[in-house]
Amino acid sequence: MIANPICVLNLLALGGVLWVLAPTRRVTDGTTLGTAWRWMLGAAVAWFAAALFEALAGPVAPATAHAWYAASVLALCPWIAVLGARRPVVRVWNWFVLAPLAAVLMWPVAVCWMPRGPTHPPLETPTLIGFGVVSVMGFGNYLGTRFALSAALSAAAVWMALMSTSRGAGSGEGLRSLACLALLAAAMLAVRRAPRVPTAAFAWDRVWRDVRDTFGMVWANRLTERVNAQAARDGWTSRLTPDGFVAADPARPADLERDLPRIDHTSRWLLQRFVDDAWIDARLSRGDDA
Repeated sequence: MIANPICVLNLLALGGVLWVLAPTRRVTDGTTLGTAWRWMLGAAVAWFAAALFEALAGPVAPATAHAWYAASVLALCPWIAVLGARRPVVRVWNWFVLAPLAAVLMWPVAVCWMPRGPTHPPLETPTLIGFGVVSVMGFGNYLGTRFALSAALSAAAVWMALMSTSRGAGSGEGLRSLACLALLAAAMLAVRRAPRVPTAAFAWDRVWRDVRDTFGMVWANRLTERVNAQAARDGWTSRLTPDGFVAADPARPADLERDLPRIDHTSRWLLQRFVDDAWIDARLSRGDDA
């Protein structure tokens, strides 16, 4: 029986995370985000396992710190998986990016298991810089999207869990509880906002806004550059921004009806590496809900 009330709270919170996230696989249907979803669910399982291990072994056990450190590393992987969610790169992103990244970040735990190694993962400057860079790349990708708050809460959860593993953090119970609650809030908020396709009068604005929110600002900006390069070559009256199409010349309104065939062709051609036609058509067929 688990007598520690903080451990019980953590298990309940992380059980809630699993309950919220497990049915969300369908949200990635028609996209290249299946790998990111599997990493997300795997990370949630790792957090629950770390909390269960803490409940059984005790919050001050060195192995508890190791388990939470590993869970913190795995929680970064879903966000970095999104950065490789482009066909055909997505097929090898696990092996050439995510696995090496996780292995490098796990080094402080490996050091603990060496002869005369420290009892707790040494959170030295290179480790913190590595976590910081990966956090900015992964969580920062969703700033400016409808998932920005979820990303910020997830980032806070990961860093609180990470810092709780330091020897100087004592038992780390308080930080880990805050991390679990932050992760639950992030999951609930993301699931609530996921079905909300952005509204717009112009159908392709809905598509591109949802691309921005689904794949993040990194991909949105790169794809916007590609669209606008084609628009400049073909003489469109419009240009794409992360929020949709605007006039190429501020002094003259965009003729979206004239540009529509080329917008449709170019957008589908570029987005085929990320989503299926059915995903696009579902957003094109929705009227403006505003």
